[in-house]
Amino acid sequence: MALVVITNSIKSTPLPEPLTSHAIKSSVLPSDRNITQWSAYLPYLKNPTTICDSFKNFDGIKILVLVKSSPENFHLRSWIRYKADKNQEFKDSVRTVFLLGKSGSRDKDILKESQVHGDIVQGSFVDAYRNLTLKTIMGYRWLSEHCANSDYVVYKDDDFRIHFGNLIKQFKAQKNKDSIFIGHLVQKGKMIYRDPKHKWYLSKEDYPKNILPPYFPGGAYVVSTSIARKLASNFEKVKIIPIDDVYIGLVAQTLTITLTHSKLFGVGNCDNFQKNIACREFSKPDEVLDAWKTMTVYNLEKTKT
Repeated sequence: MALVVITNSIKSTPLPEPLTSHAIKSSVLPSDRNITQWSAYLPYLKNPTTICDSFKNFDGIKILVLVKSSPENFHLRSWIRYKADKNQEFKDSVRTVFLLGKSGSRDKDILKESQVHGDIVQGSFVDAYRNLTLKTIMGYRWLSEHCANSDYVVYKDDDFRIHFGNLIKQFKAQKNKDSIFIGHLVQKGKMIYRDPKHKWYLSKEDYPKNILPPYFPGGAYVVSTSIARKLASNFEKVKIIPIDDVYIGLVAQTLTITLTHSKLFGVGNCDNFQKNIACREFSKPDEVLDAWKTMTVYNLEKTKT
């Protein structure tokens, strides 16, 4: 098995101009785009196409982790790479890519980072909170194109930690590997913010309903690759909104795909990490200090070899 962390089109309508603003606008991003059109509209700036090639010769559970990361979070990406390097038990099962948009002043640093590590998928859109839906669409599209041979996808923020041992136990306990879509579920979200100044603002035009669909509110969730690919191939059926978690919930609802709650996906700190699948790291100052010390020693040892 493998784990990966990604209608009618109006052919007469030309693709919109490349997005340069910091917010998704309905007039800029019509919903009638099939996956091929989205590929033309959101070209990759960085596209590592061979990361999942090793899955072809591996018979175990294959997991791709898609990490939503901000360009400035270089240290979080370094920490994730360090943890992967030190945890060799799952080196054949897990592949990780980081999803970023354009950053302007940091793009040169991202280029260098990409050249060294080869694990950054960067889109042509501005990396901004209100463009996270574009980042999510890009991630799902990338897995459909370059990691479809995986079994599952872990989709997570760059400050979340995954217990792969517990996760694989969860997979092995499932009778149908193609039916997994689990995380910390909000069954009915009633808090819809109509104030344009709010971080989670949704206009009546973008979302006229008063209750949100079931969705996983950020952090981390896991989905079977087969379901992820089905979602990716149906994005054009659902009008894009600038809250990516809710958008995935809307697409799933349109396709009558069920999201399942699991108490093993925490939204708080990692105090009970050994019992959970996911938790938020660095919620305490001592965690940040310990990670800094660990990375400092690790980097010094690398310079000596």
